[in-house]
Amino acid sequence: MADERKMILAVDDTQVQLRIIQSVLRDEFEVRLAKSGGMALTALDRITPDLILLDIEMPDMSGFEIMEEIKRRPQLKDIPVIFITAHAGPEIAAQAARTRAQGYIVKPFDSKILRDAVYRALGTAGADG
Repeated sequence: MADERKMILAVDDTQVQLRIIQSVLRDEFEVRLAKSGGMALTALDRITPDLILLDIEMPDMSGFEIMEEIKRRPQLKDIPVIFITAHAGPEIAAQAARTRAQGYIVKPFDSKILRDAVYRALGTAGADG
């Protein structure tokens, strides 16, 4: 059954944030982790996740730069992406919308908000619905 689970790639430069995402989602999804934009792009050369959770502010590349690269790759361009950011505001929302992201979640987030956003992006019912 484990190989039938959907795969999520979580990208964040903060180890604590990656652990939180993994602990919230690991019972229902296969969660792969990348702690930089470069690591995420390398992982995407080898795997094709069902969803990408992408931090916006990272030292090597921004989430928006990574998103541009994802959209350039034919095998990745249709994978839903949810941005995760510590900065909310109309400019972030507008930029996320321009990239055709599924939306964004503001850190710190409640685990239910994360799960609900993941289920919506994947078009599946949640564990409790």
